[in-house]
Amino acid sequence: MSGDVDLEGLELRNSPKNIMNAGAQCLNSWINVNINLLWKDKQYMDDANTENESADDYVLVDVKFWRDIGKHFTASLAVENLFNNEHTETSHGKDSGLSLESYNPGRVFIGMLTYRF
Repeated sequence: MSGDVDLEGLELRNSPKNIMNAGAQCLNSWINVNINLLWKDKQYMDDANTENESADDYVLVDVKFWRDIGKHFTASLAVENLFNNEHTETSHGKDSGLSLESYNPGRVFIGMLTYRF
């Protein structure tokens, strides 16, 4: 068929070539901490792997602090995207437009109080 792209040797669209996820956790009697790092490589949004239809690589760092309060409660505070890295999972091409489900607006704070039976 005319207009078809030869896909041999090209990367899959919407799939970064490399992803790295690393984390560490520290538990003690005063407060617990978890830190997580996520890196996603650049990804192409079309079968032809054109630069105009790609999403840049990015790094996210998340951190969570928590502490047990008594026998039944746990209080926690989490910060997702600690360094406020705005990024998108869609292409940034001139005709692409951003969809809300694929755009990360930046830092998010989450506080929780959990009760265990």
